[in-house]
This record gives sequence, C-alpha cells and structure tokens, in this order.
Amino acid sequence: MLPLGHIGIRAERGEDRMSALTRDEQISLLTLWLISRSPLMMGGDLPTSPPETIDLLTHDEAPAVLWHGTGGREVLREGDLVLWTARDTDGGTRYAAVFSTSGAARRFHVPLGSIGARRQDRVRELWTRRDTPHDGHRLAVDLPAHGAALYRLGEERRQE
Repeated sequence: MLPLGHIGIRAERGEDRMSALTRDEQISLLTLWLISRSPLMMGGDLPTSPPETIDLLTHDEAPAVLWHGTGGREVLREGDLVLWTARDTDGGTRYAAVFSTSGAARRFHVPLGSIGARRQDRVRELWTRRDTPHDGHRLAVDLPAHGAALYRLGEERRQE
C-alpha cells in the first residue's frame, strides 16, 4: 500500500500521523509504482489527507504510464542515477522514469538512446505537465534529493 497522506489510523502501534515522506519522495514512490504498473492502493485516509496528497493521486497525466505502459524495467543504474523505461501499447510512445538516490539536489544527463527515444521526439515531464527541451542526444534532468521525474517521449496518446 502507498503510505501517503494521513496514515496509521487504527494502527496496532503508535499514533495516527501524516506520511513521513517529503513531497519529492512521494513523487518518487508514485513514479516507481506507475512505471512498474503496481496497483495503486492508498494506505491513508482520503477524507483527512492534505490536498497535496489528493492532487498527486488524482493527477491527470502521470497515470498514463500505468494505464497504457508495458514492459517497465530498470535499464540503467549509475551512481545516484536510476533509469526505468516502458513503452506505450500504441507502439510509438515511450516513458522514462529518472530517479535520484542522492541526498542532495543533482543534475543528470540521460542519453536519449538509453530510453529508446529518437532525436525528434517531443519530451514531456508528466508531473509538471511541461514539455522539456533537449539537444537531440541527451536529456538534462534536475532532481531534488530522493527525487524523480516521469517523461513521455513521442506524441500524446489520443483520447479513446
């Protein structure tokens, strides 16, 4: 279960509490859950969870990788960088999850080839809902401590 929001209600030990994860760590957790297509079972109490938690759980773009992604797997682990990729069932779109295991903010340079992307692909960071510029060879990713970013590479999936 996802330990997000107001947790520990009716717990065997300890008092109820808010999740100890920072917002960046919550995004990392959800990003890994989404790209690995794990069930999103909320472990907290929704009515008493903060709006920030509800916003993450009801995000309009990030869950696309859960709904349409396939073949999610780790493809690179180098120092503090961990990279997962998945492909969309439409055959052309790719997803990339970039994770930082560092305790400090870092910039990573991710080769587009390691994601299976093409030079001309549109790159969109799903959590921020922003298109991301790239030089055609690599993607510069700025992450906070224990942070993650979730990218869609290629065109947006058409609504069915």
